Amino acid sequence: RLASFLIRKGVNAWIEETMGAAFDAAKASPPDMIVFMVKVYWEGVTDFIKLLRGQDDLKDIPLLYLGNVIEGNDQQILQSYGADTLTLGPVPEEEVARLLSWPRLAAPANP
Repeated sequence: RLASFLIRKGVNAWIEETMGAAFDAAKASPPDMIVFMVKVYWEGVTDFIKLLRGQDDLKDIPLLYLGNVIEGNDQQILQSYGADTLTLGPVPEEEVARLLSWPRLAAPANP
């Protein structure tokens, strides 16, 4: 649902089900940002981030990890690779879009 919301706001967003597919998509067309939205911490996410950070054309892409289960050491590991983390539990798509702070998503001050 988040991707659908972002697309309605004019953001080129897509969903990939596996880290391999996400990496291939990022290599084919480097995105402005990668958002991980998973229900639980998935084992290979740090390997995926290391892979991204090892690619000259992908190493500086901002990363945002959203999840219900991430804290302590796991959170510190992701942050050590430059990934921001958000663990507020269920977050409405509108709030996630606001937190991303993309100018094209911001509502006009005076409609």
